[in-house]
Parts: sequence; C-alpha cells; structure tokens
Amino acid sequence: MTCLASDELTQPSVLLVGLGSPTLLSKLGTHGLRVSTTDQGDLTPSRLNALRPDLIAYFQREGAKIASTVQRQRLDGVGAGICVISSTASSADRIAILDAGADDHVVMPCTVPELAARFRAVLRRARWTPIEDLVFPAMTISLTGRTVYSHGQWVEVSRQEFDVLVVLAKEAGRVVSREDLLRTVWAVPVSMAARSNVLNVCLSSLRGKLEATGAGRLIHTVRGIGYVFRA
Repeated sequence: MTCLASDELTQPSVLLVGLGSPTLLSKLGTHGLRVSTTDQGDLTPSRLNALRPDLIAYFQREGAKIASTVQRQRLDGVGAGICVISSTASSADRIAILDAGADDHVVMPCTVPELAARFRAVLRRARWTPIEDLVFPAMTISLTGRTVYSHGQWVEVSRQEFDVLVVLAKEAGRVVSREDLLRTVWAVPVSMAARSNVLNVCLSSLRGKLEATGAGRLIHTVRGIGYVFRA
C-alpha cells in the first residue's frame, strides 16, 4: 500500500483521460496538482467512483465528440469539475460541450502554467457549487442519490427512466426533442431516431409509475416535436 505525504493528501486530484504524457504529468505536479491518467475506455462508473477525482480533464482531438460523455456523467451525478481539452473545436462545438455540463474548454496549444491555472479555477467553482436536487411542488429528484419521490412516495425507476426524467425536468416548461432524448440517454444517432422505439417504451413505463402516485400527467407529448415536463 502506498502512503501519500500529508501535502499530497491536501492537493486536489486531477484525472487526465486520453493522454498519459509523463512530461505533462510531471509539469502539472509542480503546480500543486495530484495527477493520474486513464484511457477513456477504462473509465467505467465503478472506476470513477473508486478514484473520486476532484477534476476530470478529457483530451480529445475533436472536441464535439466528448459532449455526450460529459452529459452522461452529469446525468450520473458526477460532481467533479470537468474540463475538455482539444486541438480543434469550432464555436458551436465549444458551446455544445459547455452546455453538456463541462466547466471549461481549452483549445491547444496551451502552456502548462495556463492549463494548471484553468484547472485551479474549475476546482474552486466545483468545490463551492454543490449539486442541487430538482425540487417541484409534489416531486423531488435527487441527482446524487438517483432517487425520485413523488407525493412523498419513493418511485422505483430504471436508469434510462431516471435519465429521461432528469433531462426533461431540467428543461421544465420547455420542449425537448425526441432526437435529443435518444442521443443523450441512449446515444442513438439522429439518422436512426425515427426507427427507434426505446423512448416510447420508456416514457410509457415512466408515466405509469409517476401517475400511480397521484401525480397526474407530468410529461406531455408535443406532437411532431418532442416532450415537455410540467410539474
């Protein structure tokens, strides 16, 4: 078992995903950061829970591809700071990444001191910005506990049902398209959205569970567009 010195224990931990450059690790370490690396394919929910980093930094050649991963982690209740670093990204890509839940986006090349400063800025915000529950008059959705209470009753929902509910509840009063739900929750490409039936099945089950608590109809269909959550 490796014991860390007391100063190392107080250093914020940064997990670099997709880049394991020994030079970069060494240089970031001189800026008060405790850095480790992993490949994106190895970053399973159980591994992430075991590592519990304060900040996750994704290195991607094309930044737009990471937006769905970031959104998935936010849906899973990941409260760590998230920074995306890419060599190419348009303004639209950067907006998509930030809207998905990333705290910062850096376009390389970038000096190590600036990168470390950006990491520290994200860490400051992440530590002082707790994840809040989604609270409505008759419903509470816990993002960290992944639980749903409706009219004081615990509602047992599947992972997909929970994710769909969170996406809609976060946009309460605004229509979310069918394509956006399929892409976010199931990673179904737009080209296949019209042929996929998983969302219909999921919504039918979710509506039934919520209405069984006396909540009434909360998820409404906007024909030809998508769905809207009204509490």
